[in-house]
Amino acid sequence: MDHEMKRVLEAIEIPSELQERSQKGVERAKLEMRKTPSFFRKRLMAASLAVALMVPTGAFAYQALLADDLYGSFDELKVHIVSATMEKYLLLNAKLEQAKGMLDASEYDAFKTELRIFTNTRITYGDANGNVDYDAIPVETRADVKQALAELQPYFDTLNKQAATRERLTAEEYDAYIEAIMAMESIRARGGEVVETMPESLRTEYKEALSVIRAVEEKQLQK
Repeated sequence: MDHEMKRVLEAIEIPSELQERSQKGVERAKLEMRKTPSFFRKRLMAASLAVALMVPTGAFAYQALLADDLYGSFDELKVHIVSATMEKYLLLNAKLEQAKGMLDASEYDAFKTELRIFTNTRITYGDANGNVDYDAIPVETRADVKQALAELQPYFDTLNKQAATRERLTAEEYDAYIEAIMAMESIRARGGEVVETMPESLRTEYKEALSVIRAVEEKQLQK
């Protein structure tokens, strides 16, 4: 999946017990898939991985993934973002499980609503890696995504038990922070995934946006 989605995922820390269960589930599912005739694998993969992740060893049941509520299914996501992998999809699901466990019902619904705006935009406008050039999409859509990202950050702070970013920044600084996040993705959409091979002008823009983000991260860590 694209860099920005990775940033969103990494912004939520998974409890060690859940993370270990997810990793073991992936490995257990891969082992089972190798024992299955190839023509069954595609049909069974999603269900097998879901079972391995969500239910105890020995249980035989299917539980829908929370990530399916955002993307429909892994197969549907793969149509739009070819770099997506099942392992990353399960990681997203595990982090959604963690968010659902820590936030109350109304908070989780609000969190999911904003996240859906973000994910729908990259499915509609993203390149093969999911990167969106926010300068090339409708102005109204860009504004919606920017607002969604601004509303998501406080949830990330809560989930990670960190100081609220909005409280550490002025309104102008917070706006610049969100713009920097969007700028980095736009630059990757235009110049590719590898910074070193980007045109010099894009590399300069990328580094400027990155410096804004790093400055915010330093402020957030201050006592």
